[in-house]
Amino acid sequence: MTVLPDHEIEFLIREKGLISGGDPKCLQPASYDVHLAPTVLIPVGYYGDDRVELQEISVEEASLPLTLWRGDMFLGSTVERVAIPDDLVGRIEGCSSVARAGIQIHSAGYLDPGFRGNVTLEIVSFWPRPLILRPYMKIAQLSFEWLSSRCERPYGSDGLGSHYQDSRGVVASRYGRE
Repeated sequence: MTVLPDHEIEFLIREKGLISGGDPKCLQPASYDVHLAPTVLIPVGYYGDDRVELQEISVEEASLPLTLWRGDMFLGSTVERVAIPDDLVGRIEGCSSVARAGIQIHSAGYLDPGFRGNVTLEIVSFWPRPLILRPYMKIAQLSFEWLSSRCERPYGSDGLGSHYQDSRGVVASRYGRE
């Protein structure tokens, strides 16, 4: 696999709709910066049987800063939507400025070939003091790699259990609901 450089990412955005809702200034040498959407899911209850109660909060509507305390975790999503072709795989990583502030950004696994939607992010603080996150701040970066050939069963294909296809905004876990 080969990581795509800026001009290939730019071509795929323009010609194939790889990323929508973004800004051309977010294109980096081998990645694309993405932003935190204003709606998040915050855990408010745990039932011990793999079920977590989540509360949806629109930070923008509440006019409140999103305060993240050490050990806190919440789900957010990217403002930008992706449409990964069946010969490409995406990765999402926290950007260095966010990481250096003690915040870990994770999205489980790859952005599979064929996936379409906003990318849900798991966001955790390791900083000893509270941190404030703001809607639309740069939160992570996407990179892309070519596959050696097109996959035969892209995400969203019948029988794959593609639970998150065409995600809009932040999407809670569907763990245990397969």
